[in-house]
Amino acid sequence: MLKIIFTGNLGRDAEIRETKEFKAINFSVGVKVSKEETKWIDCAMFRKLDQSTIIVDYLKKGTKVLIEGEPSAQEHNGKAYLKVRVSNVELLGGAPAPTQTQTIANDDVPF
Repeated sequence: MLKIIFTGNLGRDAEIRETKEFKAINFSVGVKVSKEETKWIDCAMFRKLDQSTIIVDYLKKGTKVLIEGEPSAQEHNGKAYLKVRVSNVELLGGAPAPTQTQTIANDDVPF
């Protein structure tokens, strides 16, 4: 098995898609390869229908993550795209996602 490990930031909130057998958690990660260039990697985690998908609450745009998984490439309109079937996700810092009972509304915060 081929394995890849990388860090980057989510470019969009994760989404869940269900099939008859699995739940697919899809998201994209931007990896800075130089000052001027960012590579985008499409990621997918698969869960059985009875497994938890709580991780989606934390996979929000801008979140820094470490991804481990099996890479594959796909070509579309003459351009190559890297995809990863994710086996492990680690959240790297940042505040946890707010819950329904937790609000973030302090206009006095200077950032």
